[in-house]
Order: sequence, then structure tokens, then C-alpha cells
Amino acid sequence: MNKINKCIKYIFLSNFKNWSMFAYVLILPLLIQIILFYFYINRSIKPDEIIAVGPFLSLSIIVAGTFIPYFLISWRETVFLRQLQNFGIKKWEFLFSMAVVFSVYALSSYIFSSSVLCILDSFTINKVVLKYFDGFFRNKAFILMIINLWILSLMILMVNILISGRLTNIYLAQVFVVLFIVWILIFGDFFIHNSLTQMRGVLILSYLNPVKYVNWVYYLTYSGTLWNLSNTYYIIANPNYFVSFKYIYGPLFSSLIFVTCFSYFSHVTLNNGLKK
Repeated sequence: MNKINKCIKYIFLSNFKNWSMFAYVLILPLLIQIILFYFYINRSIKPDEIIAVGPFLSLSIIVAGTFIPYFLISWRETVFLRQLQNFGIKKWEFLFSMAVVFSVYALSSYIFSSSVLCILDSFTINKVVLKYFDGFFRNKAFILMIINLWILSLMILMVNILISGRLTNIYLAQVFVVLFIVWILIFGDFFIHNSLTQMRGVLILSYLNPVKYVNWVYYLTYSGTLWNLSNTYYIIANPNYFVSFKYIYGPLFSSLIFVTCFSYFSHVTLNNGLKK
């Protein structure tokens, strides 16, 4: 445990001195959130569709994950990564340390972006973001929603390691990460009130998107469907729309399975990547 603590401290201190960490983790997610706020959240999400705000706010965590390729590829050539075993640090210990560090980064990104959006939202008429957080903290299962954000951060970390673990070109890795984010947006049930999400092809492909399950854990929790099935109406008001899940067990266990599988394969990828 002492080795892990030292590894976590080293990663924190090294990245804290690097302006790129702040650019990837704080500035980039904030800029994207502001754009989404003015061009979609504030314009398209109605007061009775506030539940749709949550997944868009969690995008700050997803975008912050773009720091992982930069971190891995730029550090791969350093003495620290090439001599992990000489320091007595095993690959899984390094992976665990990264998970701790990125969890803090993800939470910081989420809080920072959400705080700015709340300030901007206070000048609007509908105030959908402020109303969303009012419902968030009043929800008796808000702890589960916080844990769900943590699960999302682990999922994003592991996927980014899978993408960039064996690549040596940062720009190529970032291209793949951006494509993954686009995939997440289109098939992750973010635009849940849009009729396009009800197309058969979109519905089928959405089940291959790991973030879909995280979003549905949130939907079922925030709406109270976790306690009362009739509250499904708060998720999707249109009775003709298909509801992907009515019970939380499906998306929750699916999310955990995805994280477990991604963790295993990211360990393999990291292990092979560091041999180069």
C-alpha cells in the first residue's frame, strides 16, 4: 500500500506542474459544456425534461478522459514508466493509482464545469441546470448517482487506456478518442427525448455502447423509478417510445461488467504497451 501511495502522490505532483493537465481536465470540458449549454441544454431541454440534463453534465468526465492518451504516451518514454519494476511497482498497482488519480480529476472536472454552468443558468428563464441540481440533492438515492459518476470515470479511464495503451502517436490516439466520444453521444441515450433515438438501428446499436447503461442507472435513480415503476413517465413521457430498462439491475450490473472487462483488457494493453 505504501508503494501505491507513493505512486499516486508522484502522478499527482507531476501532473499538477503540467499545464496540459489543466487544459484537458478543466478547460476543454468547460468549453464544450458552455457550447452545449447555449446551443442545446438551454434551448432544447424543456422544464419537464430536466432529467435529460444529467448525462450532458457528465460529459465533462468523458471529455476529461482525453488527458489519458496524452498522459500515457508522453510518459511511456520516461524512466518512470520504463522502470516500473525497478521501483517495485507492479502494473496493476500503477493502474490502480491511475484510477484513483483520474477519479479525482473527473470529479474536479464535473464540479468545475457544473459550477460555471449553474452561474450561467442563473441568468436564464427556465434555469434547467439549477432545477436539475435541486432534484439531484433532494433525491434520496443521490449517493447512488454519485457512485454512478465514479463508475463512469473508471469506464472512461479504462477505455482510453485500451485506445492509447499501445499507440505511440498522441494525435492518432486523440482521433480515436474523439470518435469514441461521438459514438457515445449518438448511441448513449443522451438525446433520450428525441425521436431519432427510437429508430430500430439506433436502439440496437445503443446496447453496444457501455455509457448507455451508466445513463440508464442515472435515469432510473433520478426519476424515482428505482422505487416506483410508474415513475418511468418522468424519463420518457411519450407512451409510444420504447423504454430500454425498467429495473435498475440490468444497467447497473452491465455497467460493472463493462468496467471489469475493460479493467482486465486495459491491464493487458498497458502491460504490452510498456514492453515497447
